[in-house]
Amino acid sequence: MKKFITILSVVASIAICISSCSDSKSEANCTYYVSGDSITHTNSLDVKYDSIIGLYFVASQYVAYTYQESARSNEGMVSYAVEQCDLQAVQTFMAKSPKTLALNTVKNELYSQNQQYFNSNGITVADSIDLHPFTVNVSLWNYTYQGKLLDAKIEVQ
Repeated sequence: MKKFITILSVVASIAICISSCSDSKSEANCTYYVSGDSITHTNSLDVKYDSIIGLYFVASQYVAYTYQESARSNEGMVSYAVEQCDLQAVQTFMAKSPKTLALNTVKNELYSQNQQYFNSNGITVADSIDLHPFTVNVSLWNYTYQGKLLDAKIEVQ
């Protein structure tokens, strides 16, 4: 009797393993965050504009925003679905994030958003802002699993 119960348990365990592996699917829902890491200036005197540049990039949703991706996988482990989400997130990020921005456009936006600041410093038109080309370093993070996926740059020329 004891032998029969042991054999029955082993057969039941094998059946459970086979059925769980044969039709296993997984899905994942991940949140992604785009961070603005730093600004690299070609002219070190331009650091005086970092705070308003940072606010401009946040307001324009080039940095400091989140979005979500969902995916399903026919593989049994969730990590395969997470990997698919990560691939989708990189594609979404690349489609939304510009590689370059025109310096004159950025100057115009900075001036319109901070006119009082510039006027108090004797700058009455955007073209008078003494700002040189710079680079904003950004990162894409899988916020759900807390891993960095990608480093990128936005060149302002």
